[in-house]
Amino acid sequence: MIRLYWMLFILVASSACRNDQYVPDICFEQKVLPILVNKCSSPGCHNSIDYKENYDFTNYEGVMRAVKPNKPNASELWLQIKFGKMPPKHSPALTEEEKLTIKSWIQFGAENTSCTTINACDTSKTFTYSNDVKNILYTYCIGCHNSNNSSGGWNLDNYVDVKEAANSGYLLGTIEWLPGYKKMPLSAPKIPNCDISTIKKWINDGMPQ
Repeated sequence: MIRLYWMLFILVASSACRNDQYVPDICFEQKVLPILVNKCSSPGCHNSIDYKENYDFTNYEGVMRAVKPNKPNASELWLQIKFGKMPPKHSPALTEEEKLTIKSWIQFGAENTSCTTINACDTSKTFTYSNDVKNILYTYCIGCHNSNNSSGGWNLDNYVDVKEAANSGYLLGTIEWLPGYKKMPLSAPKIPNCDISTIKKWINDGMPQ
C-alpha cells in the first residue's frame, strides 16, 4: 500500500513538473530588468530611494536578494508575483509573458546577462504609436506614468497624453537624459538607443497613431 501511494505521489509530482513552462536564454539587462523597473520600482516601492521592504529592484545585486537561482518557487521575487502580491493592485499588472520571462530567468540560473541585437536599428520606416511607440512606453514607463499613478503629472498609457508629452519636450527630454529633465526610467539604466531613435523618428514624422 505504501509503495502504491509513493508511486502515485511521483506520478502527480512529475505531471506538475511537465506543466511548467520555461523559456531559455533570457537576457537580464534587456528583458528582466526593464520589467522590474517598470512594474515594481515606482515611487514608494522597490527602488534605490524608497527601498520598500529592504528591496531595490533597479539593479542586479538588489534583485538577487530576492532570488534563489534555479529555484523560482523558493525565490521571494517569484512567489510575490505568483500569488498576486506584486505589483500592488493600483499598479499595472504583469502580463503572462512578463511573468514567464521572470520565472524562466530564475529557473535557468538568474545570471547577470546582457544581449546585443544583431540587426542595426532601422529608422527608415515610418513608426506609429500603436505598433511601435506604445510597446516601448509600456516596457519602460507605464509603471510610473499611468491613469492611476501619473508620476510628475504625466500619463503615458494612451495616445493623446503621449502626444502631449512629446509636444512639450518632456518625453524626449527625460528618456534622452537632457539637462533640466529627470532621468527616466527612475534610478535605472537608460532606455536603449534604438528605442529612443524610434520615438524621436515618430515625433519628427508627426506622431502618427
